[in-house]
Amino acid sequence: MHKYNEDDFTMQRNPKDYDEEQEEPSEKQDPSDDIPEDVQGAISAKSAKLFRNKVKQAQLDDAIKKIEKVNSIIEKEIGDLLEALDIESFKTGYGSHTRKEHMYVKVDDFDAFWNWVVKSGATEFISKTVNVRPFRTMLNKENKVPPGLSPNPQVKTESRINPSFKSEELAKLNKEN
Repeated sequence: MHKYNEDDFTMQRNPKDYDEEQEEPSEKQDPSDDIPEDVQGAISAKSAKLFRNKVKQAQLDDAIKKIEKVNSIIEKEIGDLLEALDIESFKTGYGSHTRKEHMYVKVDDFDAFWNWVVKSGATEFISKTVNVRPFRTMLNKENKVPPGLSPNPQVKTESRINPSFKSEELAKLNKEN
């Protein structure tokens, strides 16, 4: 039996507990020993299917990562071509590509930035990360950047697949499988 000690916030064992004989832990029995064989077989079959699927899933996940990496490279190349041509978007029979700037803010000196926020009362800049909207507004309207921050724009190319092309390709894939 344990007793809570309010003075030092600890639990204390009752001295009588020390006098009791401690039972030796018995060997643990396999719980499957009590399960009928037909149920064990069903669980085993489902288990085999589950783990085969998990192996296939891991292979597919690896393949998807490789495809995503290749797609990222291709999208960058398309974006570079669009930039070289000085165009923002381009449509093909397969889909469309649009270059968009995404603003990211890098905090170079948090103390300087925080002092500015406190002094100016511009708390809309504060969240777990720096809020891009007021940053972009200030940068665009006043051509100013709060102390301790710097703009870090990144241009990404967004691609959207043509729905009819997607349907055709999915139909081809379904025929192959």
